[in-house]
Amino acid sequence: PRNSSFKRQRTSQLVAARVSNLAATTPTWPAVGETSAPLTHGDTQIRVADSSSAADKIILMGNQSDNATNAMAIADMYWQHVHPVTPFVPDEIICSDEIEQNRVLHYCIELASHLSLHDRRDVIPTSRINDDLMTMLGDDEMSFASAAGILLLILRVDIDEPIAHRTFSAIQSARALASVPTSAVAGTLITHSWQCLISPLYEDLQIPPDVINTCMAHLDETSFTYHFFRMSRLLVDFNLLRESWGTEPPGAEETKLAWVRLEYECLMWPIKLPPSLLDLRDEMPATPEAVVLHCLQNLMFLSFYAYVFERQDSLGNMLLLRPVPGVMHFLCSLARSTFVCPQHVIDRWSWIAHSQAGVVRVMLRLWRISKFENCKAILNLWDDRSRFPELVASMRAEIGYGPWAPELSDGYTVYWTFRDLRSMSLEFWLEQNQ
Repeated sequence: PRNSSFKRQRTSQLVAARVSNLAATTPTWPAVGETSAPLTHGDTQIRVADSSSAADKIILMGNQSDNATNAMAIADMYWQHVHPVTPFVPDEIICSDEIEQNRVLHYCIELASHLSLHDRRDVIPTSRINDDLMTMLGDDEMSFASAAGILLLILRVDIDEPIAHRTFSAIQSARALASVPTSAVAGTLITHSWQCLISPLYEDLQIPPDVINTCMAHLDETSFTYHFFRMSRLLVDFNLLRESWGTEPPGAEETKLAWVRLEYECLMWPIKLPPSLLDLRDEMPATPEAVVLHCLQNLMFLSFYAYVFERQDSLGNMLLLRPVPGVMHFLCSLARSTFVCPQHVIDRWSWIAHSQAGVVRVMLRLWRISKFENCKAILNLWDDRSRFPELVASMRAEIGYGPWAPELSDGYTVYWTFRDLRSMSLEFWLEQNQ
C-alpha cells in the first residue's frame, strides 16, 4: 500500500497513546496479568514518545459476579452468559424439563457459563472435561439435546475429536428424522466450519448456508452473535467456492463474480462492527469479544489470500492478486496481531490457540510462495510448544532460528490503507459487472 502521510501516522498513534494512557491510569480496568498480553508477541507498530502502552495489550472485562452466577437457575445461566455468544440450544429445550433432566446438556450449559469471556474463575482442565463427557455419554447413541449442549463447548474447549464427530453425526441424524430448529442447525454449521479451518478432518455436513441468515434475521445487529454469524457465513461461502473451484472454466463470469463479491464482503466486514467489537490496534484496549472476532477475521482473511496465491496462474490472475510487498505487509499485520491475545481469552476460547497455529501454517505457505522475508520474522514471534510441539519443530526446521526483526510499520495504517484501496477497486468492478 502507499505510504501514509506523517500527519496521519502521528494522529493515529496519538489516539492510541491517549486511550492506552487512560487504560494505565483507570483503576477499574484490569492489571497486567492473564487479562493482558505482551505486545512483543506480535506488535511492531511505531511508537510515540508519550505512549505508555509499550508493554501490554489490555482487555476490558465486565463485572460478572461469580457468586451470582453460581446461584442462578440453569436456564437463567444460559440466557445471561451463553446465549449472547453461542445461541445454539433451541428455545423449546431451554424452556422444557429436559434442561434439568439431561445431564450432558446441564453440564455443558454450566461449563459454557463458567467459560464466559467475562468470568474470572479458574478454568477446568480439558482432560477432566472430556472424561466427564465420555462418562455421561457412554456408548449409547447421543441425543439431540446432548449434541446441542456439546455444540456450546467445541469452540471453547479442546473437545476430543471422537466426541465432536459424534455431536455432528447426532445433529445430522436428527435432521434426517425430523425438523430441527434452525438455531441448532446454524450452530452446527458454524462450529463445523471453524473447526474445518483448523483441522480438515471432518466430513461435509451438506447443510444449506442460508440457515445462518435465517438466524441472523432475529439477532440484534450490534451484538457479538450477529457479527460472529456474519463472519461465519463468509467462511461457509469461502468453503463452498473452494469446493467448486475447478469445476467451471476459470474465466466464467459467474465464478469471478462470486470470488470478487466474497473478497469485497470480507473487506467490508470490519467497518460494520460497532465500537465495542472493534480491535483497532494492538496497543489499544479492547473487549474480549472484539479480540475473538479479530482472531476469527484474521485467520479467515489469511486463508483466503493464501488460497488465491497458491493458484496464481488461474484464480490469482482472475482476481488480479499477487503476493507483492504491499499485499504481504497487509497479511503480515494480520498475522502478528493474532499473536497478541491475552491468556484469559485463550483459556475461554481454546479455538483461538488453534487459530494462532492455523496462522502459522498459513504464513509458512505464504513464505514458500513469496519468499517475503518479513514472514519469517512474524513466524518467529510464535512459540506454543506446549500445545503444538510438532508444528513448532517443523516451523523451525523450515525457517531456522533467526534472529529476525519484524519490519517497523504502523499496522493500523497498513491495514486500513490496503482495505480502503482494494475494496474501492472491487466495488468499482462489481458496479460495472452486476
